[in-house]
Amino acid sequence: MTATDPVYHENSQPPASQLSSRAAELLRAHEQDIYRRGDSFFGHLMALQWLAGVATALFVSPRTWIGESSQVHPHVWAAI
Repeated sequence: MTATDPVYHENSQPPASQLSSRAAELLRAHEQDIYRRGDSFFGHLMALQWLAGVATALFVSPRTWIGESSQVHPHVWAAI
């Protein structure tokens, strides 16, 4: 802002206590935004890890053979 701006008044600044409370409020809001984005990221990462675990179980050992019979391997069911 410059002295020529219509909203500029040299003596119109709020007291320091109002500035510090506003700064604290902005800090809390910014922290909450960071926490929400972090929680969302790790929630998506958990789902991706679960899908990767199921895919790995299906790829590495999808079936088990006992004699002549075949069934889905327990690792696949454990992953799901």
